Amino acid sequence: MCRILTIQTKRPFDIGQKLEIFAELAELSPEYQGDGWGIGYEQDGRMTYYHSRLPIWKDKLHRFGHSQFI
Repeated sequence: MCRILTIQTKRPFDIGQKLEIFAELAELSPEYQGDGWGIGYEQDGRMTYYHSRLPIWKDKLHRFGHSQFI
């Protein structure tokens, strides 16, 4: 099962901080959530995408900086 997270704010937020909470939910899920993950986020006025085969809780989540939309 896929989990989907969307956040849109007026002020930029730390993407990694939000992803840490999301990663913990995925790791503790009774259904296995470790088949990889991806993110689309706005940075510098354009959409940027990242995907990985790692479970989200094993990836480096603070690489993404700040955004107003994921």
